[in-house]
Amino acid sequence: MSKVHTAPTVSPSSFDLPLYISEIPQLDLSAALMRNLAGSCDFAIVGAARKLFNSVRDEVFNSTMEYESIAELNSAFNEQSFAEENFHAAGSDTMSYVDTIKSLYPLRESWIEQAKELTSLTVSWDGKINKYEPKDIEEQICDPEIKVTQKTIGRIKRQVERKAVEFGIDEDDKQRTISNRLEREMESNADMKDKMRKTSKGVLYMLQAAISANTEEVTTEINGSRKSTEGDCHRVVHAVGEPDFHLLPYALRFKLISDAIKHTELQAQWACKNGNLSDDEFDTLDMLCSKTVKTLRAVINSPQFKTALAQVEASEHMTG
Repeated sequence: MSKVHTAPTVSPSSFDLPLYISEIPQLDLSAALMRNLAGSCDFAIVGAARKLFNSVRDEVFNSTMEYESIAELNSAFNEQSFAEENFHAAGSDTMSYVDTIKSLYPLRESWIEQAKELTSLTVSWDGKINKYEPKDIEEQICDPEIKVTQKTIGRIKRQVERKAVEFGIDEDDKQRTISNRLEREMESNADMKDKMRKTSKGVLYMLQAAISANTEEVTTEINGSRKSTEGDCHRVVHAVGEPDFHLLPYALRFKLISDAIKHTELQAQWACKNGNLSDDEFDTLDMLCSKTVKTLRAVINSPQFKTALAQVEASEHMTG
């Protein structure tokens, strides 16, 4: 018997994205969105660790991007963490790098396990059970994947084709130009990957330092405003105790829900091209995608989210 996929009955402020995804009755869509959530989580954590590293490397790293001592790196991290505290004290309610890591890291393993479980309930076009085996976060940092995306390839081709029409370039020159542009793009990505590998040791140290930082606070969020247990405006890093999606700061929830919306739309586009789906299966999947997008957009367009994000934008202007 299939489950009934209903809109959330809770308020947007307590909306649980992974729970909602797990209750989608179409397993392929549910598994795909859960894999996307786990991937978005890791992408945010790794990105925050890299930015945290970049914010301190000028002080403690030499030209070869290799730190001189653990003590210097730890000192620089503490200074950065202190600076983030000062921004919050000055009125900023934006997510800092340390905040992002500490908020998401406790959740990533459970989301990965959910993604693995849901994926194992699906089968490939040739009848084999699907598996989800993401890279460890340390491997993502030390061996980053940087590819020329299909979107970039498409844009390069359209750009060159427009120039070819404008300047009367023949087909051979046009194809040669496209090939040269794509080759330069791949070389640029290879250079970026090499630089990331050279700094991976420092980024890993930043990740572990942020995870270990003693910044726990018992907090709640009310109508988009961050409050302490005493009722005063206060910095929020994350809630102590059992981690959950609805305890994440609004900025992170907004980003993860927005990512889920984009990926749901991609799943609907994929369904149109999937010749293995029957017409009935396609119609069911397409309608579920539409319903999911509508529900998720309603959450992030709610007064709670708009109020919270408006406060973030205002604090950014106040603190520069």
